[in-house]
Amino acid sequence: MMEATEYPFHKGARTSLYVAAGLCILLVCAAPIGAYFIWRVMKGKVIIDSQKIRAEGMLTDEIVFSDVERVGLLRIPMVAGGIGGMLARMKLNNMDHGINLVARLNNGKDVKFLLNQYENHEQIIERVKQALPTKQLEEIPMGMLTWKWPERAA
Repeated sequence: MMEATEYPFHKGARTSLYVAAGLCILLVCAAPIGAYFIWRVMKGKVIIDSQKIRAEGMLTDEIVFSDVERVGLLRIPMVAGGIGGMLARMKLNNMDHGINLVARLNNGKDVKFLLNQYENHEQIIERVKQALPTKQLEEIPMGMLTWKWPERAA
């Protein structure tokens, strides 16, 4: 049985999200949103055990391993510049693309969350591979506006 492990936001992600929260607080009407951001950043982490992976960030997503039909990685390029681009790159661990873990569940629903905003995202990928030994980790292509699962080999 696999022991539950937690992976918090890495330092760059925390810093960029705190800056975004602080900017929201500067606008008085957005102060509650900024306070919510700060609270979620303090609690943000990925938790993996033998049954599921749960990402607690701005939103909470959960993938139960027994419900997974397909699993893959979606790499979304980061093209922004300026201070917004700098903050986004900090959130992505100074990478020029976001790495999303995507799972298609048995009910047809897709669940995805951004991996490289958490510490040791490579280790998270390895833990998912170990938890799903019968599933191949697919590379999901990014199109012009959206992504779609690659066709399966016959």
